Amino acid sequence: MVNSRRSPRRVGAHLIVLPEPCAGSINLVTVKVNLCPENNVMRSHPILDLDEVIPSTEQRPAVMSRGADVVVTAGAGAGKTRALVGRYLSLLVDGYPLRSIVAITFTTKAAREMRSRIRQAVRAYQAQLGLNGDERHRWQEIYLAMDSARIATIHSLCADILRLHPAEASLDPAFTVLDEGQAGLFQQQALNAGLALAASHDDLASLFAVFGVRNLQQILSDLLGQRLDVERAFSQESVNTEDDWRAWIQEQCDRAFSHLVNMPAWEQTVAALYAEEASDPTDNAEVQRRRIVEALDAFDVSKDPNALQVIHAINLAGGRAQAWPGGAAQRDAVKSALRSLRDLWRDHEADILRSFNALDTALVETRPKLMQVFFAALAHYALLKKQHNALDFDDLEITALNLLNTHPQVRERWQREIRAILVDEFQDTNARQRDLLDQLNGSEHKLFIVGDGKQSIYGFRGADVVVFRGKKAQIQQSGKYDALTESYRAHRELIGLLNACLKPVLGEYEVEEAPWIEPFAPLTYVREAPRGCESPFVEFHLTVGSKVDGALQAAADILANRLEAIIANACGDLSYDDVAVLCRASTSFNAYEDAFDRAGIPYITVSGRGFYDRPEIRDVLNALKALAEPTDDCALAGLLRSPACGLSDIALYHLISFARESSEDSLWAFVCHTDFTFLVSRNLPDDAFKADKARDLIQSFHSIVGRITVSDLLRRFLDITDYRAALMRAGSSRSVHNITKLLADAHDSGIVAISEFLNYITGIRDSGGREGEAAVLSEGAVRIMTVHAAKGLEFGIVVIGDAGRGELNRDGLIIHELFGVLPALSSREVGSRVKLLSAIYEIAKAQEGAKSLAESDRMLYVAATRAKEKLLLSGTARISQQGTLSVSGWLERLAGEHGLDLISASIPFNAEGDGVHDCSITVRSDAGEMHAVGCFIYEPFYKTLPHVT
Repeated sequence: MVNSRRSPRRVGAHLIVLPEPCAGSINLVTVKVNLCPENNVMRSHPILDLDEVIPSTEQRPAVMSRGADVVVTAGAGAGKTRALVGRYLSLLVDGYPLRSIVAITFTTKAAREMRSRIRQAVRAYQAQLGLNGDERHRWQEIYLAMDSARIATIHSLCADILRLHPAEASLDPAFTVLDEGQAGLFQQQALNAGLALAASHDDLASLFAVFGVRNLQQILSDLLGQRLDVERAFSQESVNTEDDWRAWIQEQCDRAFSHLVNMPAWEQTVAALYAEEASDPTDNAEVQRRRIVEALDAFDVSKDPNALQVIHAINLAGGRAQAWPGGAAQRDAVKSALRSLRDLWRDHEADILRSFNALDTALVETRPKLMQVFFAALAHYALLKKQHNALDFDDLEITALNLLNTHPQVRERWQREIRAILVDEFQDTNARQRDLLDQLNGSEHKLFIVGDGKQSIYGFRGADVVVFRGKKAQIQQSGKYDALTESYRAHRELIGLLNACLKPVLGEYEVEEAPWIEPFAPLTYVREAPRGCESPFVEFHLTVGSKVDGALQAAADILANRLEAIIANACGDLSYDDVAVLCRASTSFNAYEDAFDRAGIPYITVSGRGFYDRPEIRDVLNALKALAEPTDDCALAGLLRSPACGLSDIALYHLISFARESSEDSLWAFVCHTDFTFLVSRNLPDDAFKADKARDLIQSFHSIVGRITVSDLLRRFLDITDYRAALMRAGSSRSVHNITKLLADAHDSGIVAISEFLNYITGIRDSGGREGEAAVLSEGAVRIMTVHAAKGLEFGIVVIGDAGRGELNRDGLIIHELFGVLPALSSREVGSRVKLLSAIYEIAKAQEGAKSLAESDRMLYVAATRAKEKLLLSGTARISQQGTLSVSGWLERLAGEHGLDLISASIPFNAEGDGVHDCSITVRSDAGEMHAVGCFIYEPFYKTLPHVT
């Protein structure tokens, strides 16, 4: 018998009578809604069961709120998409016309999924008993019209706005939208135009000397990739004078010094040094102490931090116990204070003593030239788009925003037409997208946004968590705010562990001077019991050694063994398609792919830039390059060795050796003029035949390059060489499917020139475009993917692969909010390995580094919270001779001294051993429960993993 107790709730003109939630219950509830607000006609009818319309008591207030902007923050697995679907359906129940509701997602795939879920909910509503004829007809019309519902990406909405107002936007309404690959191709052409301009003007050619050709190419590529922000930054160039920079550098130095001397550790250490004094003034420890005290006194007079540089050179050698009234204890306390002061100073010295230097001067002088080259490249990019009547994603955003800003009649029309705006994943927005939505919202309070700042991980695409946090604060002031913390994903014990592990990483509190930090918010559980596995529900599996020595491959083999054991012990409750290996970057995939191949575990690489870096894809792209440019020796050698031609390594070695000894200027010229008898004389007649056949093949295809599309050429090449059949014979069906997918990509591009197609692929790779492998073997297969690709998904077992991988510390382009465009300008002193950077760049890089670390922590949160049953971390570690574990990357964040503190354990490690060390611990959750965390450290020659429970 279900609970029939009612809870009346009034929302505006709506009297809603709902049952209390009851697990597993399906109830019809009576709702009186104002379907026709204009004439105040009320309808009374049954609506969907509670789980469909208003999924939980926690979600109910946000779903049913009216007359105010609403922001919903939802932790991982808290059902934010269900809340958004419930909100959408409740608006339809209220009589909102289908086209008056706009639902924004940030990927086309998410939009399709959202439309499908809403369609299912509409169908379920339509099937309810008790609807009268008019209502049933209305819902049937809604169902049939779902394809026309405004459920799309922000860029699709922008395109719709622009196509409806082409005259006001000064556009041809038949414009096309460039995808990432096409935009990247145009930007590459624009980049080349910019470099050509620089090379042809003496005053601009100095840029090549300052940055180097490769770095200048990368800088210009980065500038074009962030062109709207760069245009804005360069427009502020007049306020970025040398004096501005000098003043700002000094301000940052003063701030760093103030931070240091106000640290409790500094104050306590200084106080200790003033409080102690030796009886023998010649004792070295006393000499050091007195020198520091005198320096501190001198600073009190001069207020010049340079007076404290003596701290850097503190010498802790010597010091006699007899020289101190308190003996060895007093001496040791003074030396400890001296050591602490020296360490604190060294940690902050660079920030305190930084000054405007020659590289800053060079940067000030260089930026106007860089700006000139950028705007030339930008003009060429604009010309290419105009010639193709195309807009890129940035164009859609800025043009639609400008249209709404400058044409009140257009803005007012859209504000009238749109009665509700629902935005999913708002933490992935940028400032332009926020401003555009604000223009559509006006003062009507019809905005409903859902997001989680802890899952903002798309900074490389312009998403800014500060935008989400600012909008949330604004709505909290005048609208409605709800936080969803109930997770429907993980079970009770895993939730407790995730809270305990992630809270120290993200921190608990707001940091006023760091608005990019989103503090941790604990999750609460809905599901009690796990499925198919036992404690520990978080496990670390770390191999000792470096990646160069094969430690990551060993870690991947150990993981494969562990997964085999888990799946075997799950007794059918879990299978391999419940498992996902999530990596920070696709470059970590290969170790796990190879390990799964060795173990016979089915897998599929789902997404990442790694698609174009897969061996079979690289081989085919290289073959295309060789067919277009056979004089490229590297490309030709790769083609000859590939399955298309099949030369052996030894034959290729002899071929290259003879070519080098000949008078020919390229390997291809030699191949064209030799009869390959030197291969026959070396007992390689089969290779001689293959080489002769390869020459004919290349000549044949080279003659039609540029005359047919790349897709047609590639199809002929694959068919004539039986390329895919050769891969199938080698047992690589995955490679065959991936090559077929590449062929489809080539067809979709419609490109004729091979060089243009290769640039198109490079554009996708460099722009951050994500390509997944062909969808094959997905059933019953482990997924290997990047964390970004896993966003929004969930898996029974999640493995964070290569968890010790750190972020790349590249000196890339910085667009600073105050000081604009800052390319990295560096030098090295003769005989020194230390790289010198401009002072202003170093300060800006430190600030960007803090933002990057915060986003990295959020990526860890996203990765860990994909797990429903169990979380494993796989990676490498180092152990000192003293047995201290040293880890980096996410392992350091989780297992370091500020996390689970696993690195403090002393391990009897044998560098030549094959043992495993169990360093498992228990942690206490916020609820006071104790949870086991498995931690296993494997010596270098460890081969098999016993069953661990």
